[in-house]
Amino acid sequence: MRDNRSLLVLCRFGGKHGWGHVTRCSALCDWGRTLGWKTELATSSDPIELASETQAAFDVVSRYPTMDLESILANRDNIDCVLIDEMYWDDSFYSQARDLVGRVNGARLVAIDDMNKRSLGSAHLVLNTEFGLRSADYDASATLLGERYALIRRGFSRPRTVAWPGELNCIRVLVMIGGTDPLAVAESVLSCLLEREEPIVPVVVSGDGVREKSIMEQLNRFPHFEYRQRLPSQELAGWVAACDFGIIGCGTSVFEFAAMDTPFAGVVVADNQLRTATQLKERGLPVVSAIDGGDIRIGLHRVVDALAQSSRDGLPSKLATVDLRGCERVLEAIDRL
Repeated sequence: MRDNRSLLVLCRFGGKHGWGHVTRCSALCDWGRTLGWKTELATSSDPIELASETQAAFDVVSRYPTMDLESILANRDNIDCVLIDEMYWDDSFYSQARDLVGRVNGARLVAIDDMNKRSLGSAHLVLNTEFGLRSADYDASATLLGERYALIRRGFSRPRTVAWPGELNCIRVLVMIGGTDPLAVAESVLSCLLEREEPIVPVVVSGDGVREKSIMEQLNRFPHFEYRQRLPSQELAGWVAACDFGIIGCGTSVFEFAAMDTPFAGVVVADNQLRTATQLKERGLPVVSAIDGGDIRIGLHRVVDALAQSSRDGLPSKLATVDLRGCERVLEAIDRL
């Protein structure tokens, strides 16, 4: 790999954009920095909302009034790669981006995609980490497809030991819905767990604390619990390793649980998670949707029943194809462009 490479990431976060996109970009840039890459995040979101570990993955974080690529690239001549992780921009934006990026020292354009609805023919490389994806309809020059390219933070390679609250004979459940959880899925999960006969000790991990008050109202009904916010990846990995199972959003967390070989149920909380949910179902993992208009509590009771039995039987995760080398593989591919 060549020295002094530079990577500019365009990504928004928080609100409707959630936190998974910037988290996986930070994982890639953190790994890149260990290999000598210079990394920068360009965003119109507020950097003060970033967790310290996420922000530290970038040498520079630059905030712009809008995500106008011409303004972002103005007066630059030292970029090797521009990476865009954005679900709302269409192919016309990427066509413009290819032209603008090409003017900057022949830089390469890389796109991260989840939905496989855009051709992204203007990109030099498209990354889609969907489980089981081996072919796609992208028109890009090159593609990286499937879970072996999942961008997982380095902290998951060295989990920190954590002490789960409560008694040893309880069922330890990690609840991590992700994003801002506008559908109050975490509260629905906790309500479901409260109705269980088995002693359950939940740990809730939140990305931004927006729903802290209502979540704490539910948690206070348990004899033992823990509420954590914006955890560094090493500590989060420790909680993932220590739980009996997790109830998580079908985003970045799915790959983190799979890499730790920890059983989980996936909850669909956004449209771009539907394809992942389908793949999880095909592998026999429990999945419930929060966006189909149905009563999510019915589905939650079903998946908790399945997971509680799995924890007693010691059944392993069914996603052993995920490892911690995805960032390394992606950077190698970018370096070859």
